[in-house]
Amino acid sequence: MALARSPSWDEAAPNEQAPEVWREGRQAVVSLRGEHDLSTAPALAAALAEASALGAGDVVVDLSGVLFMDAAVIKEIVDRREGLHLGSRTLTLRAPSPSAWRVLELCDLTGMVEPLDDRHVHVLPRIMSAVVRSVPWHRAQAS
Repeated sequence: MALARSPSWDEAAPNEQAPEVWREGRQAVVSLRGEHDLSTAPALAAALAEASALGAGDVVVDLSGVLFMDAAVIKEIVDRREGLHLGSRTLTLRAPSPSAWRVLELCDLTGMVEPLDDRHVHVLPRIMSAVVRSVPWHRAQAS
């Protein structure tokens, strides 16, 4: 019986995709899609380092395509935010998916999410749906 080989750090499992990095004006954007956890944290750290090295602008992490993320992802994001802050730069989060929003809410990091503008209005219903689902039913009925 052959054993299945687990993916290496450089290989993505079917629901994981390597982070993408690009420039958007003065900002560098890192886009996450799929599932991200301890096994993908090194790729995220490398992508955040690449984005930070693209210039003196701020860094944005687009979470709109995230299906799952755990504390290892949060650690990489917070560590990079602190490093950028030392250089008077910022790291913000863009358009978190409902599952990403729940993790951010549990970690009290929703303040890192950039305000929505016309470019991102299409994700507002998904975010609001996640917020409504996170309200305990007894509080929702009392309102």
